[in-house]
Amino acid sequence: MNYKMVCIDMDGTLLNSQKKLSEINKIALKKAYDKGVHIIICTGRNTNSARYFSHLIGIKSAAIANNGAIVLDEDGEVLLFKETLNKEQCIKLLEVGKKFKATPNFHGLGKIYLDSKLRKIVNDLFFNRKVPETFKIKNIYYKSGSKFWNELFSNESESFGKCIFTERRSKLALIEKEIINGDFEITYSGKHCLEINNKGVNKGRAVKLLAEHYNIKKEEIICIGDNGNDISMIEYAGLGVAMANGTEAVKAIADYITESNDNNGVAKVVEKFILNKE
Repeated sequence: MNYKMVCIDMDGTLLNSQKKLSEINKIALKKAYDKGVHIIICTGRNTNSARYFSHLIGIKSAAIANNGAIVLDEDGEVLLFKETLNKEQCIKLLEVGKKFKATPNFHGLGKIYLDSKLRKIVNDLFFNRKVPETFKIKNIYYKSGSKFWNELFSNESESFGKCIFTERRSKLALIEKEIINGDFEITYSGKHCLEINNKGVNKGRAVKLLAEHYNIKKEEIICIGDNGNDISMIEYAGLGVAMANGTEAVKAIADYITESNDNNGVAKVVEKFILNKE
């Protein structure tokens, strides 16, 4: 098969356990890109993180962020597709956070809004350390109960791709139970990360829309991931790939299982199915 697009999750897939992009993965992806293959970062992370790692690979490709809520063009400037949380949904999640003493992170375009000074500091360190100014994420703190939250959610110029709670698993279970019957798409991107999007938003849908934009058939697409929020795109792809370090649920629906993220599993897939190395 002549594959024309590769969609790659970031954490646990493209990045190793130290959250780094290996030189081996970088070289393989750049070679595939130079052959004319679309290399698409497809992440639950913010738009700026997706753009930054495309930059590190040395490519100009569209990027899928916030689990498929936002799709940016090759220059990172034009929104190709957008399906965001509305004001009522955001207020509901803010109230749920207050009820369970949990901190919701609301992802805007290149921004994250949150009601914890400590989490703001943690986010600054995690997302912005050694990152060029162009790709830094602006973490913005608003005090819980502040009038600024309602003003923010009423601002039509702002878009919220997703909300994420990073808490202990028992607390996440309570949050999930509280919102399970609402108009939300709920996935886990890790043991302690609950990700919430608008109903119907997922990576698989975004990959499908982007493929149609490029006039690429699903049989010509490879999708690679490791966690629950990757299942929809792995199921959609012509070749759905799970990482060796992925969850059992992901492995169960994959067509192929590659090596772990610490053993350059992404490069192994690209070399085998696109660069034709054995």
